[in-house]
Amino acid sequence: MNHIDNNKINKMLMNALYQKKDFHGALQEALKILKNNSSEVETISFIGNVFKELNDIPSAFYYFKLAAELDKFNEIKFENLYSLLIEIDIDKYFSNFHKYFDISEGFELLLSNKKYLGNHNLTNLVIKTAEYLLKTELFRKIKSKLVNDNSKINANDLDKLANLNLLNLCIDECVVCNIHFEKFLKILRKSILFNRQKIKNKVGILQLSTNLAINSYLNEYIWSETLEEKKQIQKLKGNLVDNLKLDCEINDLEYVCLGMYSKLVDFIFYNSINFNNITEKLKKITVTNNLNEKRLRNSIKTISSFNNQTTIKVKEQYEKFPYPQWIYSDTYLQKTDIVNFIKSFNLDYNNKIFDKSKIHNILIAGCGTGKEIVDRGSMFSNVHITAIDISKSSIAYALRKCNEYQINNAELFHCDILNIDKLNKNFDMILCNGVLHHMKEPIKGLEKLYNSLNKNGLMKISLYSKIGRSSISNFQEQAKKNYLLNNIENLRIFRDKIIDDYSKLNNFICWSDFYKTSEFKDLICHEMEHQFTISKIDKMLSKLGLKFCGFENVANVVDKFIDHYQSSDFIYDLTKWDEFENKFKNSFAYMYQFWIEKV
Repeated sequence: MNHIDNNKINKMLMNALYQKKDFHGALQEALKILKNNSSEVETISFIGNVFKELNDIPSAFYYFKLAAELDKFNEIKFENLYSLLIEIDIDKYFSNFHKYFDISEGFELLLSNKKYLGNHNLTNLVIKTAEYLLKTELFRKIKSKLVNDNSKINANDLDKLANLNLLNLCIDECVVCNIHFEKFLKILRKSILFNRQKIKNKVGILQLSTNLAINSYLNEYIWSETLEEKKQIQKLKGNLVDNLKLDCEINDLEYVCLGMYSKLVDFIFYNSINFNNITEKLKKITVTNNLNEKRLRNSIKTISSFNNQTTIKVKEQYEKFPYPQWIYSDTYLQKTDIVNFIKSFNLDYNNKIFDKSKIHNILIAGCGTGKEIVDRGSMFSNVHITAIDISKSSIAYALRKCNEYQINNAELFHCDILNIDKLNKNFDMILCNGVLHHMKEPIKGLEKLYNSLNKNGLMKISLYSKIGRSSISNFQEQAKKNYLLNNIENLRIFRDKIIDDYSKLNNFICWSDFYKTSEFKDLICHEMEHQFTISKIDKMLSKLGLKFCGFENVANVVDKFIDHYQSSDFIYDLTKWDEFENKFKNSFAYMYQFWIEKV
């Protein structure tokens, strides 16, 4: 019998033993396979899972990391290492595990390949990385020297931070949703600004500052500035203008410091800046992309007028604050067809129109900056996507991202949901996430979508839960009464007030929406917001004759529901769901996300 036959037998045995929870036996069979082929990635990953079941975290880490290193283009291998890192308690790591493995190696490996992580996992991983960094010896020593938020990091410690690869990876192309890390980064930004003459010729400092400028751009400059910083930035701008007028050479750190506080594309002499190989990425993200969007904006086709006063107000918000800012798709390597996609949600629907061999028309109603277009357009091959939005700024961003990801099966229009009949088209599927609750009359918007849906077509709707958002209602009321929150300075002031009132924040401070200007505006002080209850949704669906097909299992809410009732018999019963949410108030803290069918 040859090695190939032996491997097949060993694989069958190891899988059978694993299913029987004989993990030690499964491990022995897996190790036999590795003896013949030490780079067999599937088996290496399997061994990682065995050690995880055995609660041998150091060994699980070793094998998951090895599998990810050997196959950097496999999302599943990345997912295994990612899941392990997310599950590790950082305090326990420092007390129990740090002698046996270096968790930073796992963070560095994944953060060096961000596009394979995807937007959602990347957000979670940088939060975990930040938590780890804050507890490292270097960070603790530097923090101990900072008396208060007005303190600055000295030049020597800045140099040490610049040489920390994991810090650079953590802030480059990422927004870190951790309030303690944010406070540290604000001090870091200020320290670089005020120490720039001492550190201006250090390559590591320039790289760190560039990454911090990219981070600031992606969080849309949500961090507040001290009066001292504002004066220093004005002085810096004046020096840059004078030097560029006189055609004097400027140090790279000078314009990068400016980029940490504002968009370089808004700087009057941005086209006179000579970017180098380190800062070229900053130019692409903060200048080139903006200019590209301005060009694309002129190509957008408007197919409806905007006469509704609420629509006009909401449109103005998203023109000023396109929502959301993003870099990576969540489905970079995932491919499927629309039939299997629908099946993955365990919906109760009449499968009469969805066919793998047919091209299906999908409408994304309220596409924003296009993330859902790219996610679905790259995931499905058998669809044609029509996407609409009321904000040209958002659509221009979406067009740029569609070009970047080579999405060729989508067309985008400047259009209001109330006028979608002007598309002269019906759809097999409609995706409308977080849109209807920003309309003056959501039921009218839903009715318009209903009329554009083919019979037995499916629609995904996402709506705010009144119960789920009760934790932020106090801040929303304050925003309405006390602040004119239509400019970034007032948004920063109000956000700082919330941070200062930290004791009342509960889980709110952990929401990623809190860490970007457009998302914070959307979260706390939107121009129009309706909140729903499940009973209200039930009545709305009944009025239009729409069938409820099921909730998506976001944050395992469906699993928790089944566990609570010890049965899956009620998962399509909205009365039971209403009862469940009233008992478990945070079930839909983000939104209701559910599917409905036109019967």
